Formats: sequence, structure tokens, C-alpha cells
Amino acid sequence: MSKTETVYLTSSARTGKMMIIMLGICIVGGAIFFGMWDYWISQPPPVVAQMAGVQDHGAPAVATGETITQDLNFVESADGFSDLAFNALTGEPGHNPTINAKVGDKIVFNVENAGKGFHAF
Repeated sequence: MSKTETVYLTSSARTGKMMIIMLGICIVGGAIFFGMWDYWISQPPPVVAQMAGVQDHGAPAVATGETITQDLNFVESADGFSDLAFNALTGEPGHNPTINAKVGDKIVFNVENAGKGFHAF
């Protein structure tokens, strides 16, 4: 018993036409996109605006201009990878301190790597 199968073929001329059409679409789309670049970057995406919402937080924050210095010592567990933290391991006092600042404050971080591995901050 033989099974017949339809094989669809195309010519190189038709393939060339398809490639020209696709290239034209890419060029026109790129021209529109980059031609309107100032428009695309002028506003945050709508979802960001929706997530931010409009909330009244009372009086506007006053810039104090204070300088806040925070010492951060990077520490790691004895095995070197199961617990990574600042100032103390998880569950110990002083673990990953919270830094509170106001608009206009300057925060200076003094970071020391007390661990064995290299770490980016």
C-alpha cells in the first residue's frame, strides 16, 4: 500500500518577492518607530501609570539635605553560599539594616566585603 503525499514547492522568484516584501515592512516599521522616538520615550508605559495610581500623601516632602552614612559589612555563612547578608547573618540582630531617608538627603555607603568571594554591590 502506497501513501501519496502532497509536497508544496515554490520558486526562487517567489521567495525573492517574499523577502523584498518582508524587508520593506521592516524598513517602513523602523522608520516609523525611530522617527517617533521622542514620542515613545516621552511618557511611561500606561501600566506604570496605573500601578503608581494617584495618592494624596499630605504635604509635599521637604528636602532636608542631610548626609546619612551607613556602614555595610558583607557577610556570608560558613559554607559561603547558603546565607549572604549585610552586617549579620539571617536571624541575628542588625541583619540587613533599613535605611530611612527623605527627598534631597545624601546617603553614603561604606561597604566592606568580609566574605571569601567577590561580590558586586
